[in-house]
Amino acid sequence: MAVWVEQDLIVADEFRDGNVPGNKDPLTSVGRAFAALPAWVEKRYFRGDSADYYEPLLKYLVKDQIIFSISADMSPELRTVCGRSRRSTGSSWRPASARWCTWQR
Repeated sequence: MAVWVEQDLIVADEFRDGNVPGNKDPLTSVGRAFAALPAWVEKRYFRGDSADYYEPLLKYLVKDQIIFSISADMSPELRTVCGRSRRSTGSSWRPASARWCTWQR
C-alpha cells in the first residue's frame, strides 16, 4: 500500500496471494504509486522495509532523484560498505544495531 502522507490518501495498493513474497518486484507498485501523484508534486519521498531492498527499485529511486530510506538485513558485505562510508566521511556516527545498517549519532 502506498500512502500520500500529507493528504492521508492511498495512491496505490497491491494485494497478492499469500504465497507471493513481499520482495517480488516492488518496483511495479512503487512506479504506479508515484504515477498516481498530481503533476504539481515536485518533491517525492519513499520509505520501505527490507522487502524493498531490490536493486531495480533502488536504481529507479536514485535516477528519479527520489529521497528514500529502505531497511536491509545486515550482511557481511553491507556491513563493510557501511563502515567504509562512515570512515570516508569522518563521521562520528555508529551503527544503531548489529543487525541493521541504520546510523545514529
